Amino acid sequence: MSTYSVYVGSLAREKPRGQVFDWKDGDWNGNSPAQLSPDLPTLKGYGEPFFTVKEMIESGRWPEWKQTDWGCWVAKVTAAEIRALAVELYDGVEVDRPERLSEFRDFVRTLVEGQTYTLAAMET
Repeated sequence: MSTYSVYVGSLAREKPRGQVFDWKDGDWNGNSPAQLSPDLPTLKGYGEPFFTVKEMIESGRWPEWKQTDWGCWVAKVTAAEIRALAVELYDGVEVDRPERLSEFRDFVRTLVEGQTYTLAAMET
């Protein structure tokens, strides 16, 4: 059975436990960005945000994107784009675990303007 996650990550090459993320020439063997944010919360009645975000990525909503692993779709995004996504997905809707939404919103407030992040939709 597959599990799904969507998170904000880093473009940095080095990841915990000695792993490496390679945006340009990754080998599709665990080539996903290091996770910075908590997973985006599940929408009550709509399920995992994975399918929505993966579709957004593949449709070119964010111009720089690619599939970096067999189950990982990644877009380069700005802090403003992440904030806009949080509003679009979560304003006025219920989530399965409200505490996770609070954690994600707290994280979004820490994002630095002018820095590039990744938005990863991952299936494992």
